[in-house]
Amino acid sequence: MKFNWVKMKASADFMKKVLGIETIEVKDKQIALSEDQRATIEEKLGAEQASKLFEKMNEELQAAENESQEMLALQNVLKEISGEDKSATTVEGAEKQSTTAQAAATIKALKEENDIMAKQSVGDAPLTIFQNPNLKQYAASMIPQHTATHLFGDNSEFQALANRPWNERMVSGSAKATTFGSSELDVLQGDLEHFIRQNPTALVSFYNDFEGLPEEWSKTPGVADRITTASITFGEVTQARKDGWQPKGGISINVEIGQVYAKQIDLEWSGAKLQSLETTWLASIQNMDGSHPWKMSFIGFLLMETIKQRLLEDRNAQINGIYVPTPANVAGNAVNAQDGILIRLFRAIHQEKIVRVFPLGKPTLENIVDYVDQFMKNVPEEILKLQGLELGMSNAWKLAYLKALGDKQVLVFDEKRGVTTSTINHVVNRPNIKLQALADMVDTDFMYLTLSKNIDQLSYIPEEADKFTIGHDRRDTWAFADYKTGIRFQYIGLKLAKDFPNKYAAQVVFCNDMPVFGPNVTFPAYDYGTGMISMYYAHAKVDANFSQDIVDMDKVVPGQVIKITGNTKLASAINVKKNDKFLLGSDFNLKSGGTLTLLVKADLTLKELSRTTSAPVIEDVHSFDNTVIDANDAIEFKFVGAEAKSLATILNGVDNKQIKITAGPAALTVVNSATISIGANAVLKANSTDFISLIYVDGVWYEVAKQITA
Repeated sequence: MKFNWVKMKASADFMKKVLGIETIEVKDKQIALSEDQRATIEEKLGAEQASKLFEKMNEELQAAENESQEMLALQNVLKEISGEDKSATTVEGAEKQSTTAQAAATIKALKEENDIMAKQSVGDAPLTIFQNPNLKQYAASMIPQHTATHLFGDNSEFQALANRPWNERMVSGSAKATTFGSSELDVLQGDLEHFIRQNPTALVSFYNDFEGLPEEWSKTPGVADRITTASITFGEVTQARKDGWQPKGGISINVEIGQVYAKQIDLEWSGAKLQSLETTWLASIQNMDGSHPWKMSFIGFLLMETIKQRLLEDRNAQINGIYVPTPANVAGNAVNAQDGILIRLFRAIHQEKIVRVFPLGKPTLENIVDYVDQFMKNVPEEILKLQGLELGMSNAWKLAYLKALGDKQVLVFDEKRGVTTSTINHVVNRPNIKLQALADMVDTDFMYLTLSKNIDQLSYIPEEADKFTIGHDRRDTWAFADYKTGIRFQYIGLKLAKDFPNKYAAQVVFCNDMPVFGPNVTFPAYDYGTGMISMYYAHAKVDANFSQDIVDMDKVVPGQVIKITGNTKLASAINVKKNDKFLLGSDFNLKSGGTLTLLVKADLTLKELSRTTSAPVIEDVHSFDNTVIDANDAIEFKFVGAEAKSLATILNGVDNKQIKITAGPAALTVVNSATISIGANAVLKANSTDFISLIYVDGVWYEVAKQITA
């Protein structure tokens, strides 16, 4: 039987898409799914959430059945009232007539009374939603109308106009910003709690629109602390028959441990901050941006903005997270609240030695297609044939790959998003390998290949991250929530001997040989009062509150290159001490802001390779030594050539952009031309303060200012 879903329409559409079916079969007031279909839904949502989904859908079926029976009974009664039933009275009908006469008379009286009431005003007629003339340009028919007492005709307590100046501003568009005094905060606190409790699905559309982690990845809820996956690998077992006993077939058992990390959200809004957010909420309604915020009251908007930030931070941490224990009374970084998948791969490659990388070198814009093809040729054939693989990379490299394909790809225009996209979302000639661009994987040439399902997102209770406890003190409002999340590879591989014949035999994750993280990635090193620094990653940056000299180090392995960067904000000079552990030329002063680079030796002592004695200076000046510069490279350009040259060409540029060109150790002549309009050649003398500033207008660079010494 076909059923038209109303309350569970989104869930029904999701189920049909996942199962590849056009309709959901219904039998005996229950959804009729096969065991395989139920297992597929459970794999997508988890057993607990799938059970809730089935229960809710069955509840709608039952409610629809009850409503249908009640409607049929009412129609029969109304037929009797109107006299439409002209059928002959049977013996059975005669027996029933006396029992229904009184009910029919009562309903008839109620109908007459209802007709009279329908002609009267109820005093709560809908008002036009766009009383503000600036909003009339938008389609009012698309949005629910207000009533005299509630926003959007919603009788929920938090949508009421009474005692809620923010809701009144929504209706009038002209009221002043809310004061948020004691009485307003009392109401706001109650509304926040009520909204969370009574309207938990208000943010569903926002979640659907948010760019999260890949949907192909696995999800495992209900992890209170850790989860393990054990795998068994057999060595070679067969051999030629002969006399004697020569046993073979060593067995290796590997256990992958996944962990959830406890996180907290602590929020505090001042009265002024709430006023600012109130204004932002009204602006978002006028612009109709985002995930339909005009359907949500102000308190829902507050929570949406908070959850939006939480989702962004969690998504980034699931990829780039490097867990660092945070001392008490320190607000730690979101990215250091958990380990992500990249740090797991970094340790598997450089510390545990269970992943052997492919020696491919650095990809380039010119060789990216051949580079990916060579990557595939290194992967064992039995892996390469599997379905559901993904090649993970930065979004920049995915775009470069698609662009390099040229005519091999088909471009289509996405009318909904207004962008042109490629129909190819996989490695060329390998439709089983998806090009998986990770939104937060930036500033790195690292790439990996594995099964999408091998990456497992962990949580304890997925909904608890959005269950806030609310309160206020004077003019400030606070909220907090606690939850657990994590991510893991279900299986990575086993460590093999260096001379093992098939060195990639025990891996399920394969990588190129580029650095996992970008060059500027560090983790904060806190002072725990031990004089020791733990290397959670290969590059530590000392926290400004560090107060003791560093005399020891752990969490390192032989052959590893590590860096320690100081902090100019230290209260006093703190050193990495020269001793039996640190084989330095001299103590290293961390207050200098410089970086100490060390090599871990076989006995775990650390040998100094190099050091800098000052913090790096961030410069916006681009050095050049030729006759052409690219305006996209910088705003200020400095000539560094040892011989005099003439600058005749400036590439690119956008209207109204200004650039400055300064002198260097040799003279530079900026040539007047059709695209560099400066009246006459400008000669910037060697070792001088000479410069010339130019502005780009309609394809020509015009002189703005210059300084030419005599």
